[in-house]
Amino acid sequence: MVISLAVKGLTTGEVQAHLAEVYGAEVSRQTISTITDKVLAGVAERQSSPPDPVYPVVFIDAIHVKIRDGAVANRPIYVALAVTTEGRREFLGLWAGDGGEGAKHWLHILTEIKDRGVNDVLLLVCDGLKGLPEAVETVWPRTVVQTCVVASAAELLPLCRPPGLGQDRQASEAGLHGADRGGRSGAVRGWSASWSPTPANTLPPRCCWICASSAT
Repeated sequence: MVISLAVKGLTTGEVQAHLAEVYGAEVSRQTISTITDKVLAGVAERQSSPPDPVYPVVFIDAIHVKIRDGAVANRPIYVALAVTTEGRREFLGLWAGDGGEGAKHWLHILTEIKDRGVNDVLLLVCDGLKGLPEAVETVWPRTVVQTCVVASAAELLPLCRPPGLGQDRQASEAGLHGADRGGRSGAVRGWSASWSPTPANTLPPRCCWICASSAT
């Protein structure tokens, strides 16, 4: 609870007051500081540990969260998660950005990861952010960039919605059986384009096993 409140930006005094008001627990500010300092020490130790020189798979994405920095504002948090050759997930880091998600910032982050000792990545999974494949190629020229299936589905599913669906039965039937299938055809083409760079049968068996193991 102390860590959860501290992560949200509460001071030691605010954490102390919250614990006393909600739980009736008397916790000193010194105790709260000791708890947070131990966590920060563990984080610093993990950040300083060297990563593997090669990762079969790396997932990257950005999530937008509210961060208090004087005022509360929405900011992108860049996330990088790797899968080791043993199939274990390994967290590479979190980076806070400003404004919207951008390929230039990803280039800076990927360069930092490489400078920490990650010499190569076999497969990098990301969303369809413009300029991101070029940023990856700049850092790891031989890395295969694959569009995430979730991101592809989110972008293409609206194209699969027949005209009139959800309005009334007659309109829905007309949309389902109508001659205009351009939207659905476009969705199929978009899906094929997203997955055409890395068909499953071209991946090494070891890589497929690692991907399957990381999902369990």
